[in-house]
Amino acid sequence: MKERKKLEKIYQELNEGDTDIKRWNQALIPKAILSLFPLIANIVFWISYKNNQI
Repeated sequence: MKERKKLEKIYQELNEGDTDIKRWNQALIPKAILSLFPLIANIVFWISYKNNQI
């Protein structure tokens, strides 16, 4: 009985760790989009600016 409780406790701790990783990964996607947006916007701006000069 004690071993089962220990195993259940270990199992719960492992599941809690998984949710932390999932939350971190889910938070990465919006951060990546926000960090790449200025770069993409500048590239689009300069390409259109250079095309209008020609």
